[in-house]
Amino acid sequence: MKLNWKNIKTGFDNSLNKIEVFEKNNETHYDSPLDIVVNNASLIIVNNYLRVLCSGETEYEHILQFNDKFKIIIGEKKYAIAYDVFGGIFAITERGISYFSPDNLSWEDLEISYEGFITWISTKNINEFYESFLWKDSDLFIKDLKLNEGITMYPFLWAKECDVNTATKRIIPYAELLVTNYEFCKEFNCSTN
Repeated sequence: MKLNWKNIKTGFDNSLNKIEVFEKNNETHYDSPLDIVVNNASLIIVNNYLRVLCSGETEYEHILQFNDKFKIIIGEKKYAIAYDVFGGIFAITERGISYFSPDNLSWEDLEISYEGFITWISTKNINEFYESFLWKDSDLFIKDLKLNEGITMYPFLWAKECDVNTATKRIIPYAELLVTNYEFCKEFNCSTN
């Protein structure tokens, strides 16, 4: 089946996840899955904590602005396509989609394409992927976060002592969350590529 916005939107509508699409009125047709999604939505929010970058107006909605703002943190060889409130980033690399995981401060190759990423959020329960980041009633804490806000925990998610159920949680500017993770990553000589 040829991939188009109608098929993608149907997948979102029938998803196990709560997917909120801020759709644009776009009559132009695109060939690549990335172009289709980016140009037909301002932003896509999945389960309140994952934000898929599209072509909205702010740097937390617009894929190019987000990448320009966080280029040093993301790295030259990666292109961010989505981010989560915990400080995780999904990015396109030469091999496919990788995820910067805030619980181990490293990039993990997910071995999927952009189309595979969109299929994943449409057809799989992504709460399973985020199981170690979520706590009882986490949805109540997360649901009112602004796009430019993230959650920091203490002990940090990457710390051996971290128990997400008992960790102290604070809402902070998202840029601060990414910079903090990046600084710790450099300090611990984690792989940033």
